[in-house]
Amino acid sequence: MAKYMDASENEKQLSKIEFLSQFCEDEELFIGKREVSYTALTVGLKANANAIGNCAMVVTSAMSSYVNCSEEQSILKEMIDSLEGKSDYEFFHNMRVTKKTFDYILTIIKEQYTAVYRGGFVPLDPKSALCICLWYLGSKSTYKNIGEIFGIAPSTVFECVQKVVNILCKSTDIFIKWPRDDEITEKEEGFKSIAGIPGVIGAIGKCHIEIRNPSDAHPKYMNKASTHSLLLVAVCDVNKKFMYMHAGIPGSTPEEDVFKSVSLYDKIIDEPHSLFPSMHYHLVGDPAFGLSKYLLVPFTSKENLTAMEESYNAKLVKTLYVIENAFYFLKERFPRMKYVDSDVKRIPQIIKACCVLHNITADVPEEEAFLLNENSIDPFNYPEVIQMEADFPIDTEGYGKRDMIVNML
Repeated sequence: MAKYMDASENEKQLSKIEFLSQFCEDEELFIGKREVSYTALTVGLKANANAIGNCAMVVTSAMSSYVNCSEEQSILKEMIDSLEGKSDYEFFHNMRVTKKTFDYILTIIKEQYTAVYRGGFVPLDPKSALCICLWYLGSKSTYKNIGEIFGIAPSTVFECVQKVVNILCKSTDIFIKWPRDDEITEKEEGFKSIAGIPGVIGAIGKCHIEIRNPSDAHPKYMNKASTHSLLLVAVCDVNKKFMYMHAGIPGSTPEEDVFKSVSLYDKIIDEPHSLFPSMHYHLVGDPAFGLSKYLLVPFTSKENLTAMEESYNAKLVKTLYVIENAFYFLKERFPRMKYVDSDVKRIPQIIKACCVLHNITADVPEEEAFLLNENSIDPFNYPEVIQMEADFPIDTEGYGKRDMIVNML
């Protein structure tokens, strides 16, 4: 075998390398593989003809990878174009928000979104990342399934979800906030219109978010229903918009310790005036949250109730159902909230992101209309079962305030 290729063969190889090199230069998006190609070119051009041939093989391999990447990008673009071309209802069915709301969320994502180059693959733009994340939150599909739908790797789906979730979580204080003093009266009037109870500015409740079995500490997350879960504690206004939320309490936490596990509990005790302008105002919750002067709960079923107390219970439970509806809307809009198959450390962030999105949609009347049209949600189907009261310190002012309101109704 000849030690060197003939001149004509050398020229062919060099011509091929020059062409591929120029192609790499022109493709601004072809980052990682281009660098590999340049390394091969540098080595190859300094060596003999055999090395040049090997160099061409490296570049050709890199180009093959690029072609596969281009095909994936083509599938992704077709999917995004298909979503944009759908009717408003079809778009909502897939993205769980209307087109108008999607565009607004996209402006939030664009402000903080930075693309990450991964091994030469084309970085995803904010719109694609948001579509992928909303698809994840709005379904129970795996990263692999979503990757197949959008023509991308499961790892890229994971990265998109993490990026968008993190950005949304950074916006929590903007979209989930306690009402200002000048907004309190409006909140009270809204709640009073439900059943006539005065002074209510928010309804507090909790719900379980089912999760996969965390292998390292599963008894900690096992709830009374024998499933694994994290608890979401939240306060909402009359429009089902969250004013406060805390996610991540293990599902096995005793009833009397759930409320004590969140910052709101301490703030109500230590700084009530930062939340309530006067003692006239309060929250409503189920008995598990404990009666106090700033939190009204129903009389429990173990008590012998008068007709007036039973009437109060009915009115308070009717008022309280706003928070149950908020949780129901949250889970129906984002089915991921019915079961989160993810690392338990990341789940609180995913829940928080969904709560932020929930609040964004709460300001758009069309959002609720689309959701009601898609699901059989009955906002007047009030719960009949009242939980037993948890073990909280007796608040005599709370008892006195509740009795006063019973006599007023």
